[in-house]
Amino acid sequence: MEVEQSSIFYVAFLIYTHILFFFSFFLLVCLSLITNKQANKHNNGRLNVEVGCYGIFATRIAGRLSFYISFLFLPLVVRWSVS
Repeated sequence: MEVEQSSIFYVAFLIYTHILFFFSFFLLVCLSLITNKQANKHNNGRLNVEVGCYGIFATRIAGRLSFYISFLFLPLVVRWSVS
């Protein structure tokens, strides 16, 4: 029974980290769109490619970090559930 509780807790933690990832992805997309819109006003209609690339790069980093953090906490979740 305790192993089932740990797996349920771990699945809930995975869902939580992925919700955080998708929220950060949505936030970064919105920020890149806003900054591109502002840059278009100052660059006479040219797209600011650097800002979009930084948003994509930061999103990839956030996704990898949430993935690795979820696996780092797996032994702690099992230990908390068993004890």
